[in-house]
Amino acid sequence: MGDSLRNPSAPRHEGVPTPVFLARYDLGPGVVVTVTENSAAVKEITVTAENGHQDSPLLQWGIVGDQGEWKVPAEELWPDGTALYQRDESGLGAVRTRMKSLRDGIHSAKIYLPVQAERIAFVLHHPETGYDNNRGSNYTVPFNSVRFLESTDSHYRVRVEEVTYYPPVFDFLLSRFPHTMALRLTAQLPPQLGEQIRAWIESGGPDSTDLVHMLPRQAGNLLILEGSFLPPQPGLYQWRIVLGLGRQQFVIEQGERQILAPLSHERWTQGPLSIEIAEGLFLGNLAAVADPQFLEEKVGGNTDSCCQVAVVNAAAERDPRPALFRLETRRRTPFVYRQFPFTDFSHNPLNKEELWRAVKWIHEQRKKGAVFVHCHAGIGRSASLIVAYLRLFLHPEESYDQAVGRVKEAAGREGHVIFPHVGLPETLHELQQDEGCQRELAALLSREGYECVAEPVGGVKAVSLIGGYEVGQEWTLRKGAEIVVQARVEYEGAEPCGVLVHTNLSGKSEEIVMRRVGRGVYRAEVKATREGNDFWLTVSATTRRHDHDVKRKWIGGNIFFRVS
Repeated sequence: MGDSLRNPSAPRHEGVPTPVFLARYDLGPGVVVTVTENSAAVKEITVTAENGHQDSPLLQWGIVGDQGEWKVPAEELWPDGTALYQRDESGLGAVRTRMKSLRDGIHSAKIYLPVQAERIAFVLHHPETGYDNNRGSNYTVPFNSVRFLESTDSHYRVRVEEVTYYPPVFDFLLSRFPHTMALRLTAQLPPQLGEQIRAWIESGGPDSTDLVHMLPRQAGNLLILEGSFLPPQPGLYQWRIVLGLGRQQFVIEQGERQILAPLSHERWTQGPLSIEIAEGLFLGNLAAVADPQFLEEKVGGNTDSCCQVAVVNAAAERDPRPALFRLETRRRTPFVYRQFPFTDFSHNPLNKEELWRAVKWIHEQRKKGAVFVHCHAGIGRSASLIVAYLRLFLHPEESYDQAVGRVKEAAGREGHVIFPHVGLPETLHELQQDEGCQRELAALLSREGYECVAEPVGGVKAVSLIGGYEVGQEWTLRKGAEIVVQARVEYEGAEPCGVLVHTNLSGKSEEIVMRRVGRGVYRAEVKATREGNDFWLTVSATTRRHDHDVKRKWIGGNIFFRVS
């Protein structure tokens, strides 16, 4: 990425003087540091301390290294009145600079450092009171983490209220997926200066560098600037967010991100994914939204006409808007976007009210064009919204299992899997039984009334093996052998439809539906098709075929097999 900042052109206003801004750090009671860069690309650092005493304190300081160690600056950088305090053979240590008295009880020192310097640390030694080391943590100035800018005449200010990342935790980051950053600013500037605020993201990784302009929008008294960088391949990337004011530039934050390679067995990790579930209704992943040309071609259709594409984001921790709206597509497809924030991982139930708002919005947008529903992977939250829409709006005459089956079948054709969230069938049942929702559904569907198929009511109490197999046993099989698995299920209410054998005897994990052969008795045949020593089998049961795993009753362990 390099050390020098790039300089995207700033708006010019003839005859309007642009003030000089300083980065200001308020480090503690009476301790202020300001930083700016002069025309020679040198950092000018001013440390001001107010202690209420006449005698000037000593500024004991050093350049901070990568591991937090203090380094003695090159001697030609020492200000007047500076002397070596301590230095070892490797150059670690500090210098002391006598601060100058400005007025009663206020003292100051100026330091000049190369523009590449990233941090300094210091303590103050007051003749009357001794050391002030910021309560044991030292005073540290990170030049690449600016939060407050002030003009030299103190008339104008810009404050970085918050830096937000989507996702906020950098633990599973993939190439071709958007990594979004947002600045939230408050500014005291005249209009002509406010127009000169801009920001961008610089990034660099394996054989690539990029600069992404952050898009501005106003939210009350906040100016929000957002941008997404798209790492094209796996590897380690460096990035920084730069804020521009007139001709000046300030690094707001910087860091590194390790970008992972796609997983061969996970289709959603391999780039943009779009699956048509019903006419004009699509399920996909976050990478697809970051590629608007892909959305135009796969979702908007292949005609030359401009069909609206509505994007539904079901992920609370992801925000692909800057990537979606960063450029015009070939046919200039109009995109509309809305986020319905749900928590990741299928063991978290979806909020009923938010789900109801989401499916109604999907229904309204389908009248205007295509709808693309995504979360991060397109597996849990977005799949749950699609299932909910099918069950409530498109096919209320079909059961929850049938709705899930439709989505699973379409996803399977693309090598993709889905896992709807726990509690979804119960939430849909509550909505369908609510009289207010029934009236609204009837009105939205232009029907006199709303009818839907009833869901099975009941529950599985216990499941156990019968016919010779027991949990914990080890068996030896010949390759090609077929075994018969039988289970007894105790239940109340509706007969269970989700009695499954879970096994890897075929060489991959799979679920086999057991068929009913008597009241509460189920059977399935399983074939051993691979040789090896690490095969297993277990059985579970739920009322519905596609109930969430946390609703399942299990036999309590595995049976183990060696196949030769």
